[in-house]
Amino acid sequence: MLSNRTALARAVCASCSVAGRCLVEALAEEAGWWPPDRHYIRGGLTAPQRAELAAGHESGADALIRFGRLRAEAATA
Repeated sequence: MLSNRTALARAVCASCSVAGRCLVEALAEEAGWWPPDRHYIRGGLTAPQRAELAAGHESGADALIRFGRLRAEAATA
């Protein structure tokens, strides 16, 4: 279960106009990090979700589709 702080952060990100850019920057900054070194909500995703996205090795289009699905999950959580 998500903490109230996590749920609130995800709700803010769900309505943010720069969440996609935030996620791209987070993934670039975190490249090569182990998942435990990732923290906080960035781009609407939790640290484990960003680690999963980064490890997916999808094409750009597939990553965007996956990002959209993860954001939709975040908005309803």
